Amino acid sequence: MEKVGLEFRAIISGDFKAKLGRSSTEVNPFIRDFEVYSAQGPLDSRGRDLLKELEEMGLLNFYDIEAFLKMCKCPANVSTSMPSEFLLLGLSWIEDKALWLAIPLTVWYSFSCVANCTLITIIVAERNLHKTMFIYIAVLGVVDLMLSGSVIPKVLAILWFESYTISADACLMQMFLFFGIESVEVSLFMLMSYDRYAAICHPLRYPSIITNSFILKSALILFTRNMIFLSTMPYLTIWMPYCMSNIVPNSFCEHLAVIKLSCGDRTPNNIFMLALVCIHTVADCGLIGLSYLFILRVVLSLASSEARKKAFNTCSTHIIIIGFFVSACIFSFLVYMFDTNAPLYIQTTSTLLIGLVPPLLNPIAFGIRMKEIRQGLKKLTLQIHHQRL
Repeated sequence: MEKVGLEFRAIISGDFKAKLGRSSTEVNPFIRDFEVYSAQGPLDSRGRDLLKELEEMGLLNFYDIEAFLKMCKCPANVSTSMPSEFLLLGLSWIEDKALWLAIPLTVWYSFSCVANCTLITIIVAERNLHKTMFIYIAVLGVVDLMLSGSVIPKVLAILWFESYTISADACLMQMFLFFGIESVEVSLFMLMSYDRYAAICHPLRYPSIITNSFILKSALILFTRNMIFLSTMPYLTIWMPYCMSNIVPNSFCEHLAVIKLSCGDRTPNNIFMLALVCIHTVADCGLIGLSYLFILRVVLSLASSEARKKAFNTCSTHIIIIGFFVSACIFSFLVYMFDTNAPLYIQTTSTLLIGLVPPLLNPIAFGIRMKEIRQGLKKLTLQIHHQRL
């Protein structure tokens, strides 16, 4: 730790002191206290407070903290187990403007929950909507509620109450839920695209293709595949040797962000993530793209220009929503996988968008835009109005 302390002192006294004109007597007490607490292992609340004091003095920002912690990753500081808690400091770049983000984020999340709950209620209540396409849409609503619920509440707790800490068990659970639900959503998009392909390209054979047996078997196969891959993730995370740092540069426990805190060989995790992307994401996205390619070919061959326009508007909306979700997932993966040194706000925003945008846009693109859903919403509104009277 002595060598690391000297390097840290050189950074503070050399670069920052020269620029900010701070005296060594003003800075050194903080350095000494930080060395004492950081030598004990993962940073506790006191260690975090010391870092915050340095930041408030204008001597250290989050990027410098992250650089210092990378220097601290040496064999002398390796622990045999995970830290008991992690510090989620991915939103530290907001500084004193947290309230300006907390308010719109709370409103957005509330609207998302209301929209998905309303959509699910309409489909469950209306018997004429108990069809394969609408069942998929209802399941998508449940998945979106779980996806945003696995991430956004903790983000709001950070913004409103400065609740940066998360226990190791909660971190692993959040990690598993986020990736599990994310993979389920991609698989669900694939099933929905295949359903539309069968309905538009083979309308006469649709009842014989999309049967109850097909729905159950496809759901079981995809669920089993996802669980085989994703159940490995927590174990790979737990058994890695961890260093003194327990600062996660994200607003939630993103798997690759947590793994980067390890001092051990990350090759097994990298192989696992590449296999997950290739076998799961690339395969599913390939089938989604192929389905919509066949759909567009049929749409362009329609004789009626009005029918072509209506079908194209529907398909293009679905492609945009699915494309955004998949692109955000792949971009987030690339940022962490290949050490791109992207700014912290890009790392945080890319993962937050996954839990924010699709859960609100999906009920609009796959729900409210459909005539049957609008009629069900109107009927449900009238029923509620008559009950109040």
